[in-house]
Amino acid sequence: MSIPIRWTFEDLCSSETIDLYAINDHGVAVGNLRLPIPASPNAWNYHAIRIGDGPIEDVHPTGYLTSWARDINNDGLIVGSIDDVAGSRHAYLRDPSGSMAMLKQPASAYTASAACISPSGVVAGSWSTSDLVTRACQWGPSPITPDTDPIDLAGDGFTDSWAESNNDAGQVAGRVLRPTDARAVAALYASGAWTVIDDAWADSRLHVNAAGSIVGAFNEYPSRAFIFEGGLLTRVDNSHWNQPTWPGGPTTFGGISNAGEAVGVARQPMTAQSGAASWTRAGGWLDWRTKLPPNSGWDLRGVSMISPSGAYACGSYFHNGEFRYFRVKRALVVEDLLPRLYVDLSAIWSRLIFGISQDGGGSVMTPNGPVPVPPWDPTATGASMAEVAKLLAVHEIVGQLDDPALRRRIQPELLRQAIERLGGIERLVASELKTTTREIVERPSTISKAKGK
Repeated sequence: MSIPIRWTFEDLCSSETIDLYAINDHGVAVGNLRLPIPASPNAWNYHAIRIGDGPIEDVHPTGYLTSWARDINNDGLIVGSIDDVAGSRHAYLRDPSGSMAMLKQPASAYTASAACISPSGVVAGSWSTSDLVTRACQWGPSPITPDTDPIDLAGDGFTDSWAESNNDAGQVAGRVLRPTDARAVAALYASGAWTVIDDAWADSRLHVNAAGSIVGAFNEYPSRAFIFEGGLLTRVDNSHWNQPTWPGGPTTFGGISNAGEAVGVARQPMTAQSGAASWTRAGGWLDWRTKLPPNSGWDLRGVSMISPSGAYACGSYFHNGEFRYFRVKRALVVEDLLPRLYVDLSAIWSRLIFGISQDGGGSVMTPNGPVPVPPWDPTATGASMAEVAKLLAVHEIVGQLDDPALRRRIQPELLRQAIERLGGIERLVASELKTTTREIVERPSTISKAKGK
């Protein structure tokens, strides 16, 4: 059974002066804006930025020279680095309210930077000494304060190390510099030690998902995407591409979802033209250009990041002589899925969710005796709550499917959409309660009047 997924592409911003690094499950992307320095034509200042539903938000704090935003989690916490007026670099943590805290660094550190943040708020990055030795480090567990001491993740046998991506299992993906040949190689940090993934030079930033799968690219000829999971390293070329115009050629991975979908670039070997694509171990490569609306005119060049659930991704495209970023939202279309399940939901929603049959009921005791209560019917509630009930009901039905891979793909998306709708209901209820409370407080009290008589 195919899964009905709606792909919604939108233009995000120009990529000529903006670099984006991460996106979360709410579609919020972070990166930096490059600002030219008039006195130095080939030099730039950098401002950290955040892009949500509205215009680009400059989150660079006043009083500092430059700033970078490198990662964001689903709680809206942003991490990166910032340069003060003296030229010293610091790691920072910014919360959704805009409050920014500098992270503590060792007394011997000359600079520090934060590269990634886990779902629970553990931060990883690196700090450097005055003799330019760089050591990976971690701040956490959450909540992190300016007094939280960094944990040294340098490991033994390597002169330098960098943390680039982390998860809540305590795993860190990054690079280490081998003293034997001064080569920066891909590595996994876990249980207090670094494990080298391969001897090849690591060509791009590494990413690790919740399951510990790591993706990146090796600087080989041509460059080759790789995935490392369960101790097994797999180089991924595009010789398995379904289209005859895409045999072989360089590949890179720029991110991986928790479901194991890796996104990146697959290039045509003859023209060196980039192509936006994703890859899974079960399905191989998927050309994202096939998901564009007809006659869009967009030439998708690559996918550089994906959110943990895979609901959102960002990449680059070329159109009208300009390189720009796109954002895509991929949502499970529940209305399209229902007919394929061949289930009459109207008869079983309540039984599935609340453990009662549709013709069940009950009674409530009043001063005048018991009063019958009809069964609770999700379809009789407000539109938002009925939609939540529908999503949860379908989630339970999908749980009965025989295909475990299909269940793993559908059920998390159903829950995510239900949670999004519940969040909207919660905000609405809070607003209504606030309004009602204000009306009660402002309304003259009849009890007080009675007591005054």
